[in-house]
Amino acid sequence: MVNTTRWGKDKRFTLPEDLWQAAYRRLGGNVGAWRIRILAAARNFTPASEASESDDKKLQANLKQAWQEALEEPWAEAIARIDKAFQPKALRLIRHEPKWTAQQWSTVLRAIEEAPHHAVPVASLLAKGVGDEVVESLLEYNFIALRNPSRLAQDLPAEVYGEEPRKVVTAVNAAQLEYICHGDWDQVFQQVSALETTDSSPRPSRSSSPTSDALRAVSDEIKAVEGKIEDVERQISEAGDKVNGITAAEGEGWQVKFAYWQQEKQQLVEKERQLRHKEEQLREKELLLLKREE
Repeated sequence: MVNTTRWGKDKRFTLPEDLWQAAYRRLGGNVGAWRIRILAAARNFTPASEASESDDKKLQANLKQAWQEALEEPWAEAIARIDKAFQPKALRLIRHEPKWTAQQWSTVLRAIEEAPHHAVPVASLLAKGVGDEVVESLLEYNFIALRNPSRLAQDLPAEVYGEEPRKVVTAVNAAQLEYICHGDWDQVFQQVSALETTDSSPRPSRSSSPTSDALRAVSDEIKAVEGKIEDVERQISEAGDKVNGITAAEGEGWQVKFAYWQQEKQQLVEKERQLRHKEEQLREKELLLLKREE
């Protein structure tokens, strides 16, 4: 097991060996992400007063569940993040309008999935119909990461940059890379493409229906929730940057803040998931109504 006792009061709190690979796939080498997940797992772990030291099986089961729950959040966030990029027009505006299409996002994801070490030279994306403007827009909305050759970074081998050093595009984090390589984002792309085809088909003008009104209301609510999630993520990121400078004299105050923000973010992510499910149901209903009119 990996010793994490400094993060929890119970000395039996560790990372089980059989979860190490799963944890690394979700968190990679990001120290800040590990700190947050360790704290989450420590909160989930049953205190010593609720588990007998002699009951090792119960202890191990509880420990494993605590970590599984902690690692589920970055996976859920990765799914929500990757999937919502297939609908750029529904995104909360940052500075400029999104410049990519669902097809171009699918092309980028497939390129990352299939590239050696999952690092794609920008020039190869241009050859696939993903221009500089699209790449810059995806970077602005933080859906991809741009990596320059660096002697300090050890996660990518030198050969991915080529003999003449070139910039490469990668996934933003380990959890998103796992979803890109093993998730069902292609099904989401197919669904979005089908809806876009229907929306672009000529149809007689008609008054607004209760379904379309409800769909607009849900879309507006999703944008509001996304804005709140971004605010919470910013607070977590700013706090994470300060973690290394925190002294023992400051006690556990920063842990309480982390726990509060993580709980708030988890609630918002779940709300967004429910709203997107409702949005999908309304779109399906609208599609059925359109077919009846034809």
